Amino acid sequence: MYSCAEGIGAVARIVSQETTCTVLLQVFDELSEQEPWGVRKSCVDSFLDVARNVTPEIRENQLCDAIQRLAEDSSRWVRAEAWRVLGPFIYTFTSTNKSLAASASTEEIADTESTADKTASLESIEEQATLDVAALERKMEDISVSESTETPSLADKDKLGFSGSPPTSPKVRPPEITVTAHGSDGSGGESDASAGETTDEGGVTIEVSDISEANATEEEDESSDNAFQPQAQIHVPERIINLYKSMASVQNKKAATTLDGDMVFHCAYNFPAVLLALGPGMWPSFAPMYNTLVDDLQWNVRSTLAHSIHEIAKIIGREKAETDLVPTFSKFLNDMDEVKTGVVKHFVEFISCLSETKRLSYLYQLDEIVLTSNKHNWRYKVLFIEQLANMCDIFTPEELMDDDGAFAHLVLRLAEDDIYSVREAAYDSLGKLFNKLYMTGKDELYADVSNAILHDFLQSKSSIYRQNYVHLCYHLASVCDAEVFREVFLTKLTNLATDKVPNVRISLAVLIPELAHSEIYGKDPSVLEIIDILKKDSDKDVQACISTYVAV
Repeated sequence: MYSCAEGIGAVARIVSQETTCTVLLQVFDELSEQEPWGVRKSCVDSFLDVARNVTPEIRENQLCDAIQRLAEDSSRWVRAEAWRVLGPFIYTFTSTNKSLAASASTEEIADTESTADKTASLESIEEQATLDVAALERKMEDISVSESTETPSLADKDKLGFSGSPPTSPKVRPPEITVTAHGSDGSGGESDASAGETTDEGGVTIEVSDISEANATEEEDESSDNAFQPQAQIHVPERIINLYKSMASVQNKKAATTLDGDMVFHCAYNFPAVLLALGPGMWPSFAPMYNTLVDDLQWNVRSTLAHSIHEIAKIIGREKAETDLVPTFSKFLNDMDEVKTGVVKHFVEFISCLSETKRLSYLYQLDEIVLTSNKHNWRYKVLFIEQLANMCDIFTPEELMDDDGAFAHLVLRLAEDDIYSVREAAYDSLGKLFNKLYMTGKDELYADVSNAILHDFLQSKSSIYRQNYVHLCYHLASVCDAEVFREVFLTKLTNLATDKVPNVRISLAVLIPELAHSEIYGKDPSVLEIIDILKKDSDKDVQACISTYVAV
């Protein structure tokens, strides 16, 4: 019985939709009502595989009844697993017909490749699937016979791990009629309100599309709202939506603390997928639930929301993101490190969903966000510096150098940090900034940055900063234009070949062989001059490092 329940999902992935609906679903229903809680839990484990391979009518009725029954099961383990799959189950309502997809795939293979081996393979899979279904039916018959001839006592049931009497078999209702809202002019409802219209049959008709389509729309028209545009209609019963919402209710949050463990976490974890399936029109009804999860006392619930807030912004669009999500985003930035990390990793992705004015406001707050509130957390700084490099892609050179070059000064300060990992990450961001200023023809702006680099590093009285200049040149050589790097930075390295501090010359002796072996700088006069000077150095460590150079 246990093996039957565990194998249903694997069988559902390979058999046809018709076989799943007519044969496999009956086996699933019978097993999901068995008394051993382990059998019912195994059925929940296979629930999503079954849901992906049935007709919309069966998914809306029979499977919705099943998941609702399992979510109220007497066993806490069955309930916990049912709550875990509830969100992904809602997303299966957006799935296309598996049999049609398989048919189209088979036709494409037949048009482009030899079909002999493919046909044999498909027949083998179908034959194996038929055997698996037959085996499941035989085991179910054996179970029915054994139950009719032998009824265990209550004591035996306790020993076997049975938990109460089996639930009543669900009645399969007739398919619910999907109603699409129409305007007074007879046209299909195109507003957000129609996207979440409640039908007389107790369901919600919604429209969905992929987030990538929304991004393409936003790129075509920056002034338009960036919520994704609806494409295909689906229908999700209202009782299933309400069941999902109940996971964040006060009563269930208390139960989750004592009984079902991660129920609220799974609710938060699956929130983006559920909202994507239901569409942006359902955001007004889901916003109170989202705010409840944002204020949850469990840090892992807030953390998963922080990691996905940028996806929510893409779904609901620019206007609603600014009004509903920006306060939450700021709250997460001031939360504990485990939560804060989520918004930092996707900082640029989130502000990209906002208007230009709002994006600039975050640009001017970077100094406070990165340095003031997190000056002792170097790992946080490294994560944020990686986002600074990505900001070069969404802001213009004028915006990056506005406010007296605050952005460039911030990157330069991070390049002088006491922690090597922070400095190294800042070198990459500084190189990307310098390259963007040069490639866009902003000569005055990139001259300001280059002068600041030379002043703060090369001409510094601190040997550490002069040594950092060598490391910075290593990163700039890989991103900057060769002529610019040669003229602005490489020629200045000659001064460091005779630096009075050995560590500076050692760093230079490590870098120069890398440049000498490159096709671009291998024959450069400055590189050859530095090599000659270092070969005559009196320090043995410097000579040992430069000895790795082999003349090309």
